[in-house]
Amino acid sequence: MRAFNTAAVSSLLLFLLVGCAEEQQRDDHTEAPADTDAVAEQSAAVPALLQVVKIRSSLSEEDLLRTARERAELFRELPGLLQKYYVRLGEEGEYGGFYFWESREAMMNFRESDLPKTMPEAYRLTEPPRVEVYEVMFQLRE
Repeated sequence: MRAFNTAAVSSLLLFLLVGCAEEQQRDDHTEAPADTDAVAEQSAAVPALLQVVKIRSSLSEEDLLRTARERAELFRELPGLLQKYYVRLGEEGEYGGFYFWESREAMMNFRESDLPKTMPEAYRLTEPPRVEVYEVMFQLRE
């Protein structure tokens, strides 16, 4: 497989990340509950956003896992990132990250940081990542 230009992929990643959030904001027509205590309680218990980043990597699964573990502390330190799951997708070389953010602001701060710019090189991406953002409505378990 042909490797993509890292700078171009980084730029595209940032474009996708910001564009996805802006599209989500335009489509968000939900009304906030009138009870501010209920809003505070809900936001404390439930992540606000689920961000799904799907990648195709030229790394072996062993190398990809090693890289992810080496970089894990960078993600643990992110303000507002409640959890991140690293997943294997259906086809060989396809992986993903499921990020649970406490707020849109926390997600946007991450997107505007230097960390996303390092992902194409670190994971040897062979194509631009696919990014989706979902608003969490409620969770089954706490």
